[in-house]
Amino acid sequence: MRSGGSSALNFGEAPGTNTVRDDIFKASISLKELKESRVNLKILNKIRYGNTS
Repeated sequence: MRSGGSSALNFGEAPGTNTVRDDIFKASISLKELKESRVNLKILNKIRYGNTS
C-alpha cells in the first residue's frame, strides 16, 4: 500500500514546485499512484485478503 501514501506526499509537494509544468507533473504522478492503489485494493478484495472467516 505504499502507492497510497506516496501519492499524498507527491500531491503535497506539487504546490512547492517552481513551474506550472512541474506542478502538473507532480499531480499526474499522484493520480497514477492513486489508480495503482485502487487496483491493488480491488485485487485484495477479490482474494478476500485479511478476512479471518
